[in-house]
Amino acid sequence: MNQDKEVYPGYLIESLLAQGPVTVVYSAIDLASGLPCVIKTVRLDYLYEKQALAFLKNEIKVLETIKHAACPVLLKSNIEIQPFFFVMEKVEGCTLRHELERKFSFSPPVVIEISRQILSFLSNLHGIGFTHGDIKPENILIGQSKKIKIVDFAFSSNVRMNEKLETNLMLGTPNYIAPELCAEIPVISLENDIYSLGVLIFEMLTGSLPHPEGTISQTLLRHQSDPPAKLRQKLGELNPKFINAIVDMLSFDLHDRPKAKNLLDIFVKFEIENMVSG
Repeated sequence: MNQDKEVYPGYLIESLLAQGPVTVVYSAIDLASGLPCVIKTVRLDYLYEKQALAFLKNEIKVLETIKHAACPVLLKSNIEIQPFFFVMEKVEGCTLRHELERKFSFSPPVVIEISRQILSFLSNLHGIGFTHGDIKPENILIGQSKKIKIVDFAFSSNVRMNEKLETNLMLGTPNYIAPELCAEIPVISLENDIYSLGVLIFEMLTGSLPHPEGTISQTLLRHQSDPPAKLRQKLGELNPKFINAIVDMLSFDLHDRPKAKNLLDIFVKFEIENMVSG
């Protein structure tokens, strides 16, 4: 059976939104309410059903637990019988990746506004012990008035309960992954997200990554051994406190990275300063 012919009771599939190695995301209509929604399900050709179901359960657990403006609303889940899937609200807008490809980089005030929203969410998420696990432009949706939603919690871990995914897949995306996740025995911590967000902020400001791109093996080796090249020079004439915050987020030692709640306070102050000076 073709994936797009799979039946999701009560929903009409409209179009394919995204697909990865394990899951597929569709735009759909809730037939009962007539409202648009998003369905995330397991690829039919993925061989490891138990692992795929664990990814879906991970996302559902986070969506059920976190109540935050930047978190999509979970509408329904089915993890009992095939097809396994869950339904969440549809966010009108585009990904941060799309905006970066269109604009190359953003002004510091825009970067601060987007980052503050992400940090507000991470502060909430980390406060109850969960990591996001894959902060990157593709997982940040920008809606009206630059309001964001954060998606894709498949790699999330509850570090407080020591609940970690058992998977043979890399826990993250190479260009954004924290160095400690590149170790032979990956270290899962809340600070993984802080590093990834540091990479994202650097990219939003400069249009480039703090490390040169390469193959997966080259990127992982670089993240394990090489400090980001000339970070301060690449960031130009920004507020020194802003630069310091980004450099601290990109520390190779996870213990040197600031906590999300502390960074949130810092970025709120940056935003206020921009409003006053503007």
